[in-house]
Amino acid sequence: MKMDQYIGMHARAQALVSAPVSVLERGVRIYPDGSEESFERNAEVSQTKICGIDSLTGMFGQEVEKLNRFDLPDGSVYVEYLQHTAWSDGPCYFTALKTLDGQVVEASLWTPEEMAQRC
Repeated sequence: MKMDQYIGMHARAQALVSAPVSVLERGVRIYPDGSEESFERNAEVSQTKICGIDSLTGMFGQEVEKLNRFDLPDGSVYVEYLQHTAWSDGPCYFTALKTLDGQVVEASLWTPEEMAQRC
């Protein structure tokens, strides 16, 4: 069966845009019986603002996935784009990152070997 296969960004690209920070979360759980329990926990959260800027249309005319803009806390901005489409019982879509001025972010690219392993 032929179908669109969204692979997306490589883990290297995801790491570039994740911008995690450790935070302390404090809160109160309220149970169905009305009892409450306070909690504190450490968590990793992203400070990156993510906004859909375009969509990837598949071979069957439907939206496969949104392409995003990533605004990082340090002022860096990356835009997701379609790096390559391969074929394996339908198209496999590999995305990567560019800067706002169109410069490809080399560290975000899939290698031909990595794409061959995934599709």
